[in-house]
Amino acid sequence: WLGFIYADGYVRIITRYEGRPGQGNSLGMKLSVLDKDHLKLLRKCMGSTHKITYGESVTKNKQGKLYTSHMCSIGVYSNELVEGLVSQGVVPRKTRILTPPKIDKKLYRHFIRGFFDGDGCCCNYKNTNSEYKRFVYSIACAAPQLKEWMMDILKENDIKCLHGDDLSFNVGSFKSKYNFYHYLYDNATIYL
Repeated sequence: WLGFIYADGYVRIITRYEGRPGQGNSLGMKLSVLDKDHLKLLRKCMGSTHKITYGESVTKNKQGKLYTSHMCSIGVYSNELVEGLVSQGVVPRKTRILTPPKIDKKLYRHFIRGFFDGDGCCCNYKNTNSEYKRFVYSIACAAPQLKEWMMDILKENDIKCLHGDDLSFNVGSFKSKYNFYHYLYDNATIYL
């Protein structure tokens, strides 16, 4: 779950409520309502009974058009949980400063799968100069150290990655895309 929390979770550190029940540090996550079962699974894996709430989120694109998304969210208040996440690099306003987690090498693929489930995508698009469609795996990551670390691990597993821009990278050749899928999902039990 650490990779997924790196991608889609956030921590709040509130010192003014120390020692008061129900207040203090928390892990939060807000997802599309389409992913509510994954949020329920996270809650179950944490042994939590915290309530999942539902609502709407309104965002505006660059042209000023408003979009409404149906969301589900959870907030888990636990100083111990947040301290553990902070020790792994999940800090407030983490997007551009995330660093590689301090985990055993055998957990790397699980971490990357969680991160991909949170901030990755796969899509088909048609190149304007060709009649053929192109399939792409892409991962959004604005933290340079974390992005390079993931790309290096994937490279060690025969998965070629290409820098998309400062905020993302893509999986390269057909063989790399095949290897990427199997590296992440073979024998996996938790995934989106």
